[in-house]
Amino acid sequence: MVTIEVDPRLAQDARRALTNAGHDPLVITADGTAGYPASAPYDRVISTASIREVVPRSWLDQLRPTGQLVTLWGTDWSNGVMLTLNLAENGATTGRFSGDLAFMRLQGSAAHCTAGSPPEAISSARRSARHHAAAAIWTAC
Repeated sequence: MVTIEVDPRLAQDARRALTNAGHDPLVITADGTAGYPASAPYDRVISTASIREVVPRSWLDQLRPTGQLVTLWGTDWSNGVMLTLNLAENGATTGRFSGDLAFMRLQGSAAHCTAGSPPEAISSARRSARHHAAAAIWTAC
């Protein structure tokens, strides 16, 4: 099990909680947008932070053929939905949207960029966030 958390304090808490639950996790403190290619490919990529409109290409690149990606997907005008994508042997993805969910947005380097948003507004939004969410949990069986 690999988990990525952008906030060092929360990464330490995740490491402790997962270890106490009997797991032997590799906890990475980093921007989850990039995934963790060193342990790829993964059977499952499960994001615990929502993404805005575009699934990071790195997540699909690190997914094993026949693997599955699950993330909360949304736009600036909706809470979001659960997106489940299945990667076929030939590299094609199929999937579905379901539910009506709201999770914290991904906190990574490109997560807040929107057309017409000045960099200072993006920095301000990052500083004002009360909590950082785990970017992704990556598992390989």
